[in-house]
Amino acid sequence: MTDAPLRLTSALAGRYRVDRELGQGGMATVYLAHDEKHNRRVAIKVLHPELSAVLGTERFLREIELTANLQHPNILPLFDSGVADGLLYYVMPFVEGETLRARLDREHQLPIADALRIARDVADALEYAHKRGVIHRDIKPENVLLHEGRPQVADFGIALAVQEAGGQRMTQTGLSLGTPQYMAPEQAMGEKTVDARADIFALGAVTYEMLAGEPPFTGPTMQAVLAKVLTAHPAALTDVRKSVPGHVAVAVAVALEKLPADRHASAAAFSRALAEGQLHSTLPSPPPTRGLALVSGAMPGLAGLLAGALLGIGAVTWLRSPREDLRQPPFRFVFNPPDSIELQAVCCGQMMDLSPDGRLLVYQGRRRVADSATTRPDYGLYLHNLSDLSTRRIPGSEGAASLSFSPDGRQLAFVSNQRLMRVAVAGGEPVSVATLPNGYVGGTTWGSNERIISAIGMTLHEVNTTTGEQRVLLANQTAGLQVTGPSWVREGQAVLFSYATLEESPEVYWLPSGSTTPRRLTQGATPRYVPAWRALVIARSGGLVVYPFNPTTGDTTGPGVQVPSNFAMRSPVVAHGEYAVSVNGALVMIRRDAGPQGSSVTIVGTKGDSVVHFPPQERQVLDHVSFSPDGKRFALDARATTNGIMTRSVFTWDIARGVAARVTSDSRARMPVWTADGDSVVFQAGPTGTFMIQAADGSGRARALFDLKGWGGVLTHAIHGPWVVVAGTPSTNASNTDIGVANRDSGAVVRPYLNTDADERAPAISPDGAWLAYTSDVSGVAEVYISPFPVPTARYAVSSGGGQQPVWSGDGRTLYFIGERQFIAVPFTPGTPPVMGASRVIDRREPVRVWTISPDGKVRIFINTVRLAELHGMEVVLNLRPLP
Repeated sequence: MTDAPLRLTSALAGRYRVDRELGQGGMATVYLAHDEKHNRRVAIKVLHPELSAVLGTERFLREIELTANLQHPNILPLFDSGVADGLLYYVMPFVEGETLRARLDREHQLPIADALRIARDVADALEYAHKRGVIHRDIKPENVLLHEGRPQVADFGIALAVQEAGGQRMTQTGLSLGTPQYMAPEQAMGEKTVDARADIFALGAVTYEMLAGEPPFTGPTMQAVLAKVLTAHPAALTDVRKSVPGHVAVAVAVALEKLPADRHASAAAFSRALAEGQLHSTLPSPPPTRGLALVSGAMPGLAGLLAGALLGIGAVTWLRSPREDLRQPPFRFVFNPPDSIELQAVCCGQMMDLSPDGRLLVYQGRRRVADSATTRPDYGLYLHNLSDLSTRRIPGSEGAASLSFSPDGRQLAFVSNQRLMRVAVAGGEPVSVATLPNGYVGGTTWGSNERIISAIGMTLHEVNTTTGEQRVLLANQTAGLQVTGPSWVREGQAVLFSYATLEESPEVYWLPSGSTTPRRLTQGATPRYVPAWRALVIARSGGLVVYPFNPTTGDTTGPGVQVPSNFAMRSPVVAHGEYAVSVNGALVMIRRDAGPQGSSVTIVGTKGDSVVHFPPQERQVLDHVSFSPDGKRFALDARATTNGIMTRSVFTWDIARGVAARVTSDSRARMPVWTADGDSVVFQAGPTGTFMIQAADGSGRARALFDLKGWGGVLTHAIHGPWVVVAGTPSTNASNTDIGVANRDSGAVVRPYLNTDADERAPAISPDGAWLAYTSDVSGVAEVYISPFPVPTARYAVSSGGGQQPVWSGDGRTLYFIGERQFIAVPFTPGTPPVMGASRVIDRREPVRVWTISPDGKVRIFINTVRLAELHGMEVVLNLRPLP
């Protein structure tokens, strides 16, 4: 900063003459200057260059203007503000005298009368500002100037201006907003909406220091101070200094309460309590001892230094034994990955995990890029060390999913491109353990004796990491049940896992080693056993639930307890609760937005994008969109989960009128397709997936058409005349997705159409019924292919470089599909072989869940839900004791 005075002097020449430096603080340097226009001495505070570099200048100046109109005898006014040669500054009167900090450094303790007078004057200033909606946020002795013994509060609103201007970029500066010794717990935890009671807490801390000679919360490091702010209660003032009146001691103690609601209702109330003993009705409470009384809060983009301090506390706490952890009062905080990394679920299984000792957190993410619309997503795994706060990318982890630490925490297993990999946590390249059978991988867990267990499709699959030998542990016997979230319980030599379907909420099961008959435990997903709690943790749509649990018998031994949480639960189809818990009970969750989530529908036509939130009910997941033959309407199914119960309904949407209508009454209606005349929709319903037909306007009653025979679970289907094509699991022990075909005029018995080791899905029958387009990963990458129909005598590649979700044009002469962040049209001429023209890009946008295009190719529909990275941080809960 040696060139800052020269830059300032040059930039402010003619307005202010800079004389000398008065001092430095955490955010700014103060200079004595002469106001040339008004012929007066002023103090110019210049924000440090590294801070000015990351702040939004206009936002900072706009925010600081809000404090310029504060006029009170105990508030130091703001004369001017601006930017000079890239340096942000603001101008205040120069006050002859000293700061309260200087007096405390000199006298240690103040006379009681002086301390109370200063505290009450500062309280008056706070009351004035609070009534005008201005919160100081950084009350401390350094910001209280003493002129002839009377205090003036400086820097009103500066902390807020810095925070509002800096936003997420403050995370990486290493600068903290607020001072730990005087920071209210909710402010330290990063609450977005800090109110006047945070200032009352800070003034209480300053008053305590004036009387006791030291702040109420002290320690050798910032980490230690913050830990005490969050969990400790200071010694009573009357114990530290017996001459302090009892009502003053209680008034200060009330100001220092952890919960804002337990403090004085206003600064004026605090002032009265100091003078008259008119106290808040709540007396200081003893330290918390057990239960779920957590310090709540969020840390959205708080300065990196504060985040590091809290994480450092967490690392130290997690290293204690489980018994020591349980004696500590619990608290929670939220942190985000570095700004260059975006939390992003890639595909399958758990997207995060904690090492058994709680030191290391691994999570899925992607690098942020300047032009995300044209750059291929850069997904990978990131390892965050909670001891030294470092974050590094794991090499060779592109596209990795289903993460799991080894029992000793030295290795990490994951799945990438259907290969089971492991990598040493200390460093090095990942090593391939085995190529897994094709199928959706619903999670992995390390078992005993160097074995890794994976949920693949409808099976539990075990791989010996030494020999590569593979065997099936469980092949479920119920069609459509997806195995997800496996977790090995060493004490019981058993696997916990969940069964999930498209129609039902997931349920937790227990499978002892050597058994092939799992036992149902309860409803939920992502089960985990925590030795420190002797408890089973499960995820439900309403949050985490903890049951007392016997790990040797697999029995719950008491009722469940709800853990206050706001974590992400991926859809019932995926059936994963995004959380991880260590052996000693450290808990990390991916947070979801507190507000309800729905799906967004983007309709693109000749008039551009039109975003529609559909249907009107919230918390709906939309799927299986289908255009009517005339292109004027589309149908889709809407899935919702309420109190753990999932329902599905079929809706139609009139594009011109913008009107949605529910057309089904069955709570399990799904996967609608239109009849050729456009008058009706055909869908599956009920637990067995009976095909039903219903008038598209919802009139009349739905009637059953047929039931498919000889097939397992159906994920999607297509209908053309008497032909029905299904994609799903052909049998109950299959782990991959194939395509089958049935003729409903001949008994609707499904025979294999494509039955390979690859995954085939998303079938689409051409309008003339002669061709079937579909997606297959036979090449190792999902691509679009076509084959003759109803007998696949050949296979022709349509896409190159990735392709999914093919859709035919109404005349069958164009095939559309999703490429890499683009939507592609390929001209098609039938023949033997068929002729496909040059592909062209018809749209570019972020990846979507579901899409379709109208028969004439003029209207496109994209459906998506809000991405995790847009809604979540990582919430860490330390020292939680969920059960008595």
